Amino acid sequence: MANIPRIFFENIDPKNRVILGDTHAHYLKNVMRAKVGKMIRLFNEKDGEFICEISEVSKKDVILTIIESTRQSDSETIRNINLYIAPIRNTRMTTLIEKAVELGVKSITPVITEHTVHRDLNNERINTIITEATEQSERLSRATLNDPITFDELLNRKEELYYADERPEHGTKILDLKNVTAANILVGPEGGFSENEFEQLKSSDATGITLGDTILRSETATIKAICLFSEIIN
Repeated sequence: MANIPRIFFENIDPKNRVILGDTHAHYLKNVMRAKVGKMIRLFNEKDGEFICEISEVSKKDVILTIIESTRQSDSETIRNINLYIAPIRNTRMTTLIEKAVELGVKSITPVITEHTVHRDLNNERINTIITEATEQSERLSRATLNDPITFDELLNRKEELYYADERPEHGTKILDLKNVTAANILVGPEGGFSENEFEQLKSSDATGITLGDTILRSETATIKAICLFSEIIN
């Protein structure tokens, strides 16, 4: 079924035909050049996934007839990995979000730190990236994009937090951690955490993690941390 296009759609009633308008219809008609009779997969985390057939194409809409259910909503297991990331430059932020979703993160929360430069986020664009990565990666559930919070607000939540520590002499190797059932991962901005922020992290219950002897870009550090935590989470 990998060759059948997937589209995330909020509400799917298997008893009725589905009318796709606006963005979805434009994509199918003008990008995919879809015609009557072509098969499409519709999905979301609540209703599951369905194979549908295009039954009508008009100027405004594409109408689908549901053929069969292929995945139930409870068939997906998502590890409890929540990402806290200081926003970075647009193209690199796009890569970070895309890969984080593909790797299965549950939620993404922007965190404004002292060295954060790129503070204006286009939530509509980020949500589009999340949706496209969800469609591509065969996930049923979209990662949740939360509103930005400050560094202090994050620490005040008193969550069990793991932060990427770029200082070679600090941090615990992720694969050495034991009995991890969830991971709240904090990755800093291009300039790293400030000394004040390191002191705050040190005095909190947060755990510093090392990602190797080299200094990694924020998006590289994020991808590596997600991959390693995915290996150890129960």
